[in-house]
Amino acid sequence: MFCGDVEKAGGRILKDYRTGSLGKFALELPLDLDKKRAREAAAAAAAAVAREQKELRKKEGNGF
Repeated sequence: MFCGDVEKAGGRILKDYRTGSLGKFALELPLDLDKKRAREAAAAAAAAVAREQKELRKKEGNGF
């Protein structure tokens, strides 16, 4: 399509991104992505602990 013309291809990608033709997606820096994954992992771990505590309370007859 662009016959090796990197400038033209890059311009088209930017144009399509700006107009929304590429759909919705976020441009994130790798550092931001690492922070997001760390937050998600911490939230998942907290949820797992909460589930385990709930199960223990159920077994002990103190289920809330």
